[in-house]
Amino acid sequence: MTPIGNLSDKIGRKPIVIFGLVGTSIALVLYAIANTLFMLIVTQIFYSLVFASIYTGGSAFVSDVAPEAKHNEAMGFLNSSITFGAVIGSIIAGILAEMFGLRVMFMILAIFPVFGALVVLLRIQETISLQTL
Repeated sequence: MTPIGNLSDKIGRKPIVIFGLVGTSIALVLYAIANTLFMLIVTQIFYSLVFASIYTGGSAFVSDVAPEAKHNEAMGFLNSSITFGAVIGSIIAGILAEMFGLRVMFMILAIFPVFGALVVLLRIQETISLQTL
């Protein structure tokens, strides 16, 4: 199991997903202000870690709530949704970059993960009981 998966078992899925979403916003801002190759590399490493948090926490959420008989279907839907989001996000990013330039595009896109974090914070119930751990 990944270290992030172990951590989500200890502290819950919500904090891991929220960390990943907020971290994604931070990474997008860092991309916008990066002015050296080194800063881009560090930002990409950071972004990889926070994306792993979103994916691992989200997968754990789905695994926790999906009925056993529907587990494969639910995980397939999650992966399809992530891929669909990447495709649509790339199209939107390309349009924004063409209209406003790359730096502004990254700043605009940094807003969306914050909304996602708020939805998780306010609307999603934790799926594991931390008292039993």
